[in-house]
Amino acid sequence: MFWMVGCSEPTKQEQAAPVAAVSVVAPSLLTVTPAATEAATKFNVQTDGTSAFSVNGKGFESGAVIVANGQKLPAVFGNPGWMTSTMPSELYQKPGVVAIKVVNPNGKESNTVEFTVIPKK
Repeated sequence: MFWMVGCSEPTKQEQAAPVAAVSVVAPSLLTVTPAATEAATKFNVQTDGTSAFSVNGKGFESGAVIVANGQKLPAVFGNPGWMTSTMPSELYQKPGVVAIKVVNPNGKESNTVEFTVIPKK
């Protein structure tokens, strides 16, 4: 090997680490399931009593979060087109709309899909 004067072989720490591919495309949200619930009515009730929903689309990355009305929710990544989460009950206590979106780890945000909270009959 030939080394320039004053240069040494790079240590393991100095060698470039492999760079993971980072998507530059924002995720796309197509549907939220279920799309609605009655006010103050649980849906897809889980064993811990919480209400669960899923989002379908494309371009979701592992580590993405689901955001509902600006609140980050605990999300489970299924695959690049499917994720699930639970919805805090305060988001569906009163009639209205909950704006749902997905945010990838790189900060790219999806479009918003509405989850509708309809008046109780």
